[in-house]
Amino acid sequence: MLIFSTLSMPVLSLECYSCKESFVLNYIVTSNTVPTFTGCQLFNASVCYMKVTWDQNNNRTLIVIDLASTSSTKNVVDTPDFLATGVKMQVVPHQEHINFEHSLVFVCTTINRGNNEETLKRILRSLVIEDQFRKEIYPLLKTVSPFDAKAAECFDFHNGTSGCPQKDLDKCQRCYGSTSNDPSSNDVEFCQTCPETQDYANSAYHSSSFELKSHKRTEDEIVLTCQLKRCNSIDNINRVVKASKITFGFDEFYKITSNNIV
Repeated sequence: MLIFSTLSMPVLSLECYSCKESFVLNYIVTSNTVPTFTGCQLFNASVCYMKVTWDQNNNRTLIVIDLASTSSTKNVVDTPDFLATGVKMQVVPHQEHINFEHSLVFVCTTINRGNNEETLKRILRSLVIEDQFRKEIYPLLKTVSPFDAKAAECFDFHNGTSGCPQKDLDKCQRCYGSTSNDPSSNDVEFCQTCPETQDYANSAYHSSSFELKSHKRTEDEIVLTCQLKRCNSIDNINRVVKASKITFGFDEFYKITSNNIV
């Protein structure tokens, strides 16, 4: 997930593109099929931003191109040139289909015009997102109605220093399990509980974050919310890990961009 912090002074040192309307495309965008950013304008800003969401059910792509500055938004990413990616599946009660998407968010503070077409193409050439969620994870997300939190026997365990939702069997609607991994230290934090929740769907989510300038993978996070008995086990959380793979080729990205981005 993105980590935000507040900057005290606005630094409007970049030109960034902003598109009044999002691109809604009836195909899965790849590096070879990025659309032309027609109708987009350049503005001075502190942060260039773009988001791509691939609807895996309907083979559609949503692209948002925008900008931010500390004068217009309270929070900006404190790490320059930051990429957050994810695989997410939701099973909504009383619906015959699932919500299933891949996504990326790119935020840059050092690349001028860093949210242009060429940067997106180069990100897509360097990024690989693969999954087997339909085969391996979808069965874990079966809806149980009515849900009995006590009968579900959700695991309750926490081994980390960061927050873990408190168990509340009176208001819990599904089991919760997560892991957070810092690749630099290989420390893995587990959280298993049955919390009060406003979620309306069972879901599985794998996110990976990358710092481009330092060539570092900064975090991997897995979240599983489910209703089958003891479904938030560490084994099932690890199933989400094994069913999804996200990689980013830093050398490939900079090999392509080093002589072209200004």
